[in-house]
Amino acid sequence: VDQFNVTNRFYSPDNAPEDTSCDPITALASLNDNVVVFRRESLSVFTLAGGFDFGSPQQLSPEGNRFGVLNQEAVAYGRNLIYFFNPTEGVMRFAGSLSKVESIKVDNILAAIHDENRANVFLEYFDFKVRLYFSLEPGAPNNRSLVMYTSFAKPSPWIMDINTPVNSTVGVGAEDKLYALHSQYPSVYEVDAKN
Repeated sequence: VDQFNVTNRFYSPDNAPEDTSCDPITALASLNDNVVVFRRESLSVFTLAGGFDFGSPQQLSPEGNRFGVLNQEAVAYGRNLIYFFNPTEGVMRFAGSLSKVESIKVDNILAAIHDENRANVFLEYFDFKVRLYFSLEPGAPNNRSLVMYTSFAKPSPWIMDINTPVNSTVGVGAEDKLYALHSQYPSVYEVDAKN
């Protein structure tokens, strides 16, 4: 473990249940002064009070909680919350504690995503919306989207678009526009463009 005790690096021990031990790290996220380390079957939280230069990060969660992600694309940050797509539970959020996003109405859709397509799911938070891009056909590129309008006052509605070829997206805050990389062709387009 001492080899990791240098500036700007720290060791993330896998204290998850036995069946997930030695699971590789699949994604990282930042939340306040914490780093959330995702694995395929778990997540761990490390506090970074004062930053790397003022001490070693301390693990806040002693054991993995069995909710992980397959890759970095399955994680999005927005409104001081981390949203992520867990292959078993669907869309979840984390703000220091875990909760499942109001998704009962679309759980059957999320469960229908073929196993080989789960690693291609892309999650984006932009303009107060959580967007989940996926495909239901085995081996097919992403061609569907579920959009959730986030709200703290009432359950958030889900909207589905069945012609949404998105591999990844990037938001431009100054222009308030979301641009997408096409999931099948080398082209970039604006999401929800008026024209």
